[in-house]
Amino acid sequence: MFRSVLSVVLGFLVMALTTFAYIALLVVAFPDSFSVADESGVAPPPSLAIQLVTLFLDFATAVFGGFFTAAIAGTNPRKHALALAILIGTLGLINTISAFGSEPVVYAWVRTILAPFLVYGGGVLREKFTKPATGLEGAFSDD
Repeated sequence: MFRSVLSVVLGFLVMALTTFAYIALLVVAFPDSFSVADESGVAPPPSLAIQLVTLFLDFATAVFGGFFTAAIAGTNPRKHALALAILIGTLGLINTISAFGSEPVVYAWVRTILAPFLVYGGGVLREKFTKPATGLEGAFSDD
């Protein structure tokens, strides 16, 4: 039980820290692409190029988070990736609703809808890497 909870928490932390890191790097590398909020407190969205790069990095982070969670969990990797996917989906939905209007609608919903599926996909990938592809293990060894 402890390892199950730990795997989901660590998977979430890895995703959060990775996201913070690449956003910080993007802001430093392309400061003109990120605007500061005006007196009304609303900042215009980043450029389309930055949004596409961010989507790609979000999706890569989601797959890695699911893969990492499944690897830490040990048994039942899909169930643990599913737990993280549900957490990410729930938090994404809350964020999309609460930040409505601060991001382009399509951008926000694409992230919210696809990220949980990609997290789960990362868990499936991990499971595929741990299972033998065929029943021929050791068939070609010199033993």
